[in-house]
Amino acid sequence: MPIRLGPPVRSKKGEMELPITLGLPVSTMTVVQSNGRYGARLELRVAAADENGNRSDIPVIPLHLTSDKAPTPGNFIRYDTRLKLRETARHLVLALYDPLSGNIATAEADLTKLPGGTN
Repeated sequence: MPIRLGPPVRSKKGEMELPITLGLPVSTMTVVQSNGRYGARLELRVAAADENGNRSDIPVIPLHLTSDKAPTPGNFIRYDTRLKLRETARHLVLALYDPLSGNIATAEADLTKLPGGTN
């Protein structure tokens, strides 16, 4: 799954807010048509690890995508979000899960090479 990281916004509390753009693969999704609209219900799971391999909890973020048009098979849907992370985070893993099909798409990022500086 394609991923692009923006420059982090650092806070005084040892945290940062990280802009993330994902390319959600249509091939991973079960898209259902209802009342002339197309929709998919997905889960985004995120984990961050520090230099010692200590990991954060893995929250489940529900994604409810809808559109007036059917998505084109083989394409990607752009999804922008912001994550709040500890500045000690060095590695990020994201997983897009479709509960209807069991399909999973993943993305990983090395946070030591963030735009606008390193951790």
